Amino acid sequence: MGDTQKEDTNNNLYNASVTEKPRVVIFGAGGVGGYLAARLAECGHSYVHVIARGPHLKAIQENDNRIILKSIDGDCNPQLDSIGDTVESVLKTATTPVDAVIFTCKMDQLAAAAEAVLPLFSEKTIALPTQNGVEAPEVLAKVVGSQRVVGGYVQVLAYISTPGVILHEDISPTIYGTGMLTDSAPFVLEQLRKLEYAFVGAKETRLIIHQDVLQNMYRKLTVMAAYSGVCSAARCNLGQLRSIPETLALVENCMNEVVDVAKARGIMIGREVVRSSIDYLVHHVKDSATPSMFRDIAGGKPSELEWQVGAVVRQGHKYGVSTPYLSAIYAILLPTEIANRKKYEHRKENMNE
Repeated sequence: MGDTQKEDTNNNLYNASVTEKPRVVIFGAGGVGGYLAARLAECGHSYVHVIARGPHLKAIQENDNRIILKSIDGDCNPQLDSIGDTVESVLKTATTPVDAVIFTCKMDQLAAAAEAVLPLFSEKTIALPTQNGVEAPEVLAKVVGSQRVVGGYVQVLAYISTPGVILHEDISPTIYGTGMLTDSAPFVLEQLRKLEYAFVGAKETRLIIHQDVLQNMYRKLTVMAAYSGVCSAARCNLGQLRSIPETLALVENCMNEVVDVAKARGIMIGREVVRSSIDYLVHHVKDSATPSMFRDIAGGKPSELEWQVGAVVRQGHKYGVSTPYLSAIYAILLPTEIANRKKYEHRKENMNE
């Protein structure tokens, strides 16, 4: 498609410090990546490039590079500036340096994804992870350098319903948060401002820049490790989970373990996070909701068990914090996770023959 200037309908909202449209690459077009790409392309404040694969990629390309978003906040079908399965699709269309690469792939794919997009990095390109857990910045830093990595998290319930179509069915407004880490380079804040500008006008989606990003990442992990772990081990949706007092109590106990680990690391989040998270799960999310970890495990796919539940267990060992509930859930799910990964690797080997 190449670079085309899209009509500016929100001049009054523009960040005055940004003089040209930023160029954003999103690695991964699943629920999170597809949602962000659609909202960014819809509002037109940035050039949006996506790296994807499989039937989903093919469907979007056959639809004139348009990604379909069916959302509780309003549907859209915007055209991306490019989409392909390698960085070549970006290099062919980009006429200015990439300002930010947003990684929305699974954690176990993150290091390889970072290696793959290294040719897109210029002097000031920043890398922003959205993966669940708290270890993604460290993984990225080993590949692209810690000075350009920022912390990030995203909250949205969205997934691929059919190839080429993203269904956003809960958690709104979406809050996309990010922040500089301790060894971030001076240019990082400048690039974050450009990314903030890119989201101006995006429906129910905004980017927040703050310094306590690790605290917020642990807040999210408090919910995800407990909710994902218990739902996956119990093989139940949220409605079933919260209807049984004993199961809901297990979720709360798991949340308390995450808070204890965070405190041992020097990241202060209070017990009110547990109370507010339980209240949110009980009163504000629909019964049929299931975490992606549960869907992956049940579907015979590799999941983020290691990066959500496993991360808390590992850090508990590291900082001397007991995590009996999450350790038990991790041990229960690990055999299935290992079997799923072996099947996945076997399928990959057969495809490459």
